[in-house]
Amino acid sequence: MTINVVCPHCEEQHQYEIKLEGEHSLTCKTCSEPFNIMLATNRAKRSRGQKSTNSRFFSIRYTIAGSDRFVEFDSNDYQDIELRSKDVFILSYISGQVRVIQNLTVAAYWPINKPTQGCLVIVMVIGLGLAIIPALAMMA
Repeated sequence: MTINVVCPHCEEQHQYEIKLEGEHSLTCKTCSEPFNIMLATNRAKRSRGQKSTNSRFFSIRYTIAGSDRFVEFDSNDYQDIELRSKDVFILSYISGQVRVIQNLTVAAYWPINKPTQGCLVIVMVIGLGLAIIPALAMMA
């Protein structure tokens, strides 16, 4: 199927041929920068915002090819995203850091973790907690 994907580098949208749910490596047709995406179906999304730090913590439970998975990440923006059960979505990321989430069901996207000063910690949990990949991203 052909899907509009937002580049996490330049936020330009281009159509890509994506055959299956799962992870894919792409290169932007505008800025030529590589990035990764994950195409999945949402089961549940929770978020907790903190106005004092203008941030939000996301917890998303999703399925890929019938297998339940889970991802958590922080955003340096208080804005929430629209993601309901059974919505098909894409997480676009660079070096393990989520930068854009797209809800294909409602045809909308939200930039996540735009570069700012400070430090951001992202923890990705895959396969119901069987593998934990911590990442610390220092941002200039």
